[in-house]
Amino acid sequence: MFFRKFFLLVIILSSFAFSSEVGFVKRANGDVKVKRGDVMINLKTDDLIYEHDIVLTQANSSICIVLINGEVIALGEKSILPIDKHLDADRKKNKLLSMQF
Repeated sequence: MFFRKFFLLVIILSSFAFSSEVGFVKRANGDVKVKRGDVMINLKTDDLIYEHDIVLTQANSSICIVLINGEVIALGEKSILPIDKHLDADRKKNKLLSMQF
């Protein structure tokens, strides 16, 4: 059991090495998860959000995320939000996510 937890911790920590922080969870209600690589993690208040994360909310759940640029994102139930950081050359500022509906 120890080795399984240790292996999972190594995978999670290695994903941080290749991703940069883009914000944090201000509030999470209900069943809110983040897909980080191949791992699903339950989110709670003050957890960090990283580039390439995918935030998911289930029924009767919501989340409020504060991005490092000060923007606030609120998601309601049954939502999926991929976090993608890239440079917008026209505006010379970082876009922290792209939303698809």
